[in-house]
Amino acid sequence: MELHVNGKTRTIKAANPSITSYLQEYEQILPTEKGVAVALNGQVVPRSEWTATSLKSGDVIEIVRAFQGG
Repeated sequence: MELHVNGKTRTIKAANPSITSYLQEYEQILPTEKGVAVALNGQVVPRSEWTATSLKSGDVIEIVRAFQGG
């Protein structure tokens, strides 16, 4: 399955991944990690829906991590 993640094409082996399973396996992001936002095909997906939201080949995902600086 091919996904477009933050402007890059990624090929993944999972047959029917959710946002949560993708983040854990391929991005090493825990579902409880704060400061992470995900948009799927241009729509922000609330964290409470990550597990129930399945990904399909060709989906466009944007992952944004907030961080402090100064």
